[in-house]
Amino acid sequence: LWNKMRGGSIISRMISPMLGGHRFISHSVIGVFLFGTVLKFILGLMESVILVNMDIVWWAFMIGFVSHLIMDMLSRDGVPWLFPIPIHFGFPPFRFMRIKTGGLFEKSVIFPALLFLNAYLIYANYGKFVQFVGNFIVK
Repeated sequence: LWNKMRGGSIISRMISPMLGGHRFISHSVIGVFLFGTVLKFILGLMESVILVNMDIVWWAFMIGFVSHLIMDMLSRDGVPWLFPIPIHFGFPPFRFMRIKTGGLFEKSVIFPALLFLNAYLIYANYGKFVQFVGNFIVK
């Protein structure tokens, strides 16, 4: 993320030590609460400028954030839900049975399966999908 932003490397050097790196506070119950609260505040400030229901934006972010953490539980590293307690939770409970992030199984089975699932969901709900997209196209 930081490499994509102008001045991101500088911001990264200031923020990363506070967050403890990847899969630390941001991947815990405390992190979900903190990020959710900060985002709610920021979206509240933007509500008068951007004419979108910010509650929907917040819920979409939170659902995506929590589902990301749940999917990270399938990886070998697991998720430190109870940070700062250094216990990482994962599924299946045995680390050797979990998926290696960026490994062959993830790239050849998991990723195509998720693409297929998305395509199926769009196909199964095509009418709703077209109506949803149509609401955002200016005529």
